Amino acid sequence: MSTLLTDEQLAAFARDGFLVLADFYERAEMEAVQRGVHSIIGLLIEQHQLAIEQTDFAAETFDAGYQALIAHDRALGGVVYDAAKQIPAFIRLVASAQHEAVMRQVRGTDAPAIAAGGYGIRIDNPAEEKFRAGWHQDYPAQFRSLDGLVFWSPLIAMTDELGPVEFCIGSHKDGLAPLRESDSANPDKTGAYGLTLADEAARVAKYQKAAPLTEPGDLVLVDFLTLHRSGKNCSARSRWSMQMRWFNFAEPTGKRLCRRQRPPRGASGIGGGMMGACNICGESLGAPGYESARPVSITSLCQVLEGYTRVWHCASCGHTQTAPLPALEKFYAEDYHILTASEEEDQLYAVREGQKIFRSEHQVSTLLAKLDLPPNAQVLDYGCGKASTLKSLCGRRDDIAPHVFDVGEQYRDFWNAFVTAENQAVNEVPAEWAGRFDAVISFFALEHVAAPREFVAEAYRLLREGGTFYFLVPN
Repeated sequence: MSTLLTDEQLAAFARDGFLVLADFYERAEMEAVQRGVHSIIGLLIEQHQLAIEQTDFAAETFDAGYQALIAHDRALGGVVYDAAKQIPAFIRLVASAQHEAVMRQVRGTDAPAIAAGGYGIRIDNPAEEKFRAGWHQDYPAQFRSLDGLVFWSPLIAMTDELGPVEFCIGSHKDGLAPLRESDSANPDKTGAYGLTLADEAARVAKYQKAAPLTEPGDLVLVDFLTLHRSGKNCSARSRWSMQMRWFNFAEPTGKRLCRRQRPPRGASGIGGGMMGACNICGESLGAPGYESARPVSITSLCQVLEGYTRVWHCASCGHTQTAPLPALEKFYAEDYHILTASEEEDQLYAVREGQKIFRSEHQVSTLLAKLDLPPNAQVLDYGCGKASTLKSLCGRRDDIAPHVFDVGEQYRDFWNAFVTAENQAVNEVPAEWAGRFDAVISFFALEHVAAPREFVAEAYRLLREGGTFYFLVPN
């Protein structure tokens, strides 16, 4: 497609919340992605020495051998999913000049951006409900800008039997829809798949629906606020499609992704006398609601620090916060040592019928009751400290592949007892961990960070599709 959108196309997108653009991509661009998928499937067949016949590449049957592969081991489908989003031809498409030009034109912005972790190749397998996306909007799963765009394109020709994406026409005009955290009709759905719309039936009933049948090379441009869902795949073949998300740094919610909280120049004490903005919603905070009488503060580990304690409460979202400690990163990397006296040191959670229950044991029991971790689950303890809870979890589930991340080296000896060196990270998460994990867990870490939105966004980036971010904070 050599030109930008016409006035008629722009009007249709503004009216409907989505727009189908036929032959937006070149055939060669699509075939390069398809060849990458074909190659990954072939490599897995060879690696596992499977008696699966894979035909030579053809655009119409690029996924030959995939159904037999997942019939042998469904987990190999996750391997294909993780690998496919790293195909160079796909990455080139994600960051294409065409996408940038469309984002600039449709949103009138000079600050377009790609949603990190917001792109991938969906594989909707026949009759597989667990990973089918119900009615949803893209923004709640992305937290970028409210005016973000999804560039969606099929890798196979859509048919009614394959279950094309269905849209609620014009639903974007009604703004964000309230959500429920679980799907009572499908309790096995977790993470983003478990989210459902409040009053879903009544909410979607008021809109006309459209489920366009598209071809490889076509683009469906979707507003981040348009209600849509995946159709049910009743065919014998998986439905392959590309999802690539862009957002707008210049939109108010997008601006907050660039903001870094710093105390005013020359301010004294912990946080100074004013706080710029709420760490959650970005609204202005002004003067603190509480200030200690003396310039002395105490940390959660009963360490005394010089400086006033100041607390701000956000009237907009209800969040309560203090300012970051001076030299925050240095403090947690060098001075923060929790429960490091011995391997066995833990906190007593409760005594029930004379039986002592320690915090790590209680946290693992609760986690296992709430999460259905798949066999051989990849699990990351993010902001882990000495990772006692993850170690206890591995004691109950020896099939789990544990990973740990924190900002200090002081916990290495504890990690080495049960986590391999390549699954440990300090200060920086390895690039290859993106999209790897079935679960990212975090216990009493989120309240310590200066930028909680970025913390949650990073956890999301590290999850595989359908994964779960499970965290605890003090209440």
